[in-house]
Amino acid sequence: MTDTKICSWCLEEKPISEFGRRPDRGLRSVRSHCYVCSRAQSRAAYRKDIAVSRARNAAAWQTRRASGLLRCARHRAKKSGISCTITELWVQQRLDAGVCEKTGIRFVLDKLRHQFSPSLDKINPKIGYTPENTRMVIFMFNRAKSNFTDDYVEYMADSLSCRGPSPEVVGDSKWAAVYGL
Repeated sequence: MTDTKICSWCLEEKPISEFGRRPDRGLRSVRSHCYVCSRAQSRAAYRKDIAVSRARNAAAWQTRRASGLLRCARHRAKKSGISCTITELWVQQRLDAGVCEKTGIRFVLDKLRHQFSPSLDKINPKIGYTPENTRMVIFMFNRAKSNFTDDYVEYMADSLSCRGPSPEVVGDSKWAAVYGL
């Protein structure tokens, strides 16, 4: 006859072999909860810790966004051998404005990474991060611009807006509402 024990968490009767040993209490002593409950509790605690850590990091990023953007710009400037003369105050003033200097779209500041997050853009990519050559734009615009000039992005946007929906999009009900199809 095998020995059994009732788990203090799930209240199921299980064989002693499904309970962990308590080394501090001697060879015959076993834990009050089974392996299954112990694993479930460990996973729940891990998920909670991860969620708390992510929330804490996001909140910290909000208070240090200007210094973070500036630190990254300085790093890119040093790597490229160009100057970076903008200040944290300069960056913070543009963040406080809350809108993209090129498109007028409001920044999304409550998420770490978003297509409408603020990004530092060099107007002329060959010149450094100077107050005259730098502006705060949405990440999506900066990504589209890359190492080109504004004219290329504007040309692309004009072409897209004049062309209308592509044939693949016409049958898609999600876009049909957008384009009035």
